[in-house]
Amino acid sequence: MLSRNRKPRSRRRPKSGNRSRRVDDTGYFRVPKYDATIGFTRVFRFLTNAATTTPVPVTGVDLLNLVLAANTTSGNLFRLFNGVRLKKVEMWAQPPALGAAPVTVALQWAGLNAPADITADTSLGVSGAHVTSRPPANSSCGWWQMSGSNTSGDDVLSFEAFPADCTIDITVDVNLMFSGGPAVTLAFSTTTVVGQLYGMYLDGSTSALIPPIGWELP
Repeated sequence: MLSRNRKPRSRRRPKSGNRSRRVDDTGYFRVPKYDATIGFTRVFRFLTNAATTTPVPVTGVDLLNLVLAANTTSGNLFRLFNGVRLKKVEMWAQPPALGAAPVTVALQWAGLNAPADITADTSLGVSGAHVTSRPPANSSCGWWQMSGSNTSGDDVLSFEAFPADCTIDITVDVNLMFSGGPAVTLAFSTTTVVGQLYGMYLDGSTSALIPPIGWELP
């Protein structure tokens, strides 16, 4: 019989010595999975150079071309991103002076399964306009945009309105180009520095209303 103050001994399994968890019953090592892709999450900031009330689209190609590297001095730049996935967009705008007309920021997601809703805000007095939006669930605007011959040129989102000097942040997941990926080269009529990184307009070089902050344009 056991006394009231004595607990029954627990039956512990004997240790397996130096046996590794990565060794299976056959004695072979189970090497863990390794992914050679270099990926990260990054916030890119832009500052609009003019006001607009006309929709300004952003495509999958525009996102892939956010950062380019020069491989010649004659304006040839190659794409660094093999894949980009847009996670969040945030906009801020302030009237240029006290008593000035209010300003409005607005955006709309595009693509498959994207609702036609417009997210917008208008400044009130000294309170600026501010919008935060994420890709709608199960919509193509939240899918990976991949580099290659089948790269989508479809719109991911559209900025419906913003004033000049509107700050725009986008949060993206990025996978860098690797040696097995397709090399995509873009040509610009400018002089470039070999090995230097250049930033691109969020809305592409044709529209050119949303230049990056902290990056030199080609």
